[in-house]
Amino acid sequence: MPRGFSVLKAQPRDAREIAVLEGLLSRGQQALKSRALARKFPLAKNLREVQERETRALLRSRKAVVFKAVDSANCKIIGFLAGDERLHRPRFAQRRYAYLYALFVLPEWRKRGVARALFNEFTFWVKRRKLSEVSLKVCSRNAAGRAFYESVGARCFWLEMKKFL
Repeated sequence: MPRGFSVLKAQPRDAREIAVLEGLLSRGQQALKSRALARKFPLAKNLREVQERETRALLRSRKAVVFKAVDSANCKIIGFLAGDERLHRPRFAQRRYAYLYALFVLPEWRKRGVARALFNEFTFWVKRRKLSEVSLKVCSRNAAGRAFYESVGARCFWLEMKKFL
């Protein structure tokens, strides 16, 4: 049965379209914050420009990857995943790991396997680089996001707590 989408490595020409999706992701993250936090940490006025510039930098980096999910019918990007390779410096030994810092799928494409396909492509990338773990952060109030990451095998390892002043 055809999925109706394909997952590809993003190219520099995709930066603008991905930045638009990143803006939707940022607005969604903002909505998960309390009103007080949303007022204290407002989104940048030039958010799309900032995100487009950051996406272009990621696409040029040798240690980062951006995957896109593309609607087969109209060739529009319906989701993306961005991650990179990092070096963890614990007390006893250095080790390299992958960090997933953005995964977004348009609402009308959710629950259709897009996020899982993007995540699977990212894990293939991680394995090809001989990295042994994927680390990520998900907002504690994002129940759907937490459920998705648990469904692909991620487990809570650290609990980060913050007090905003």
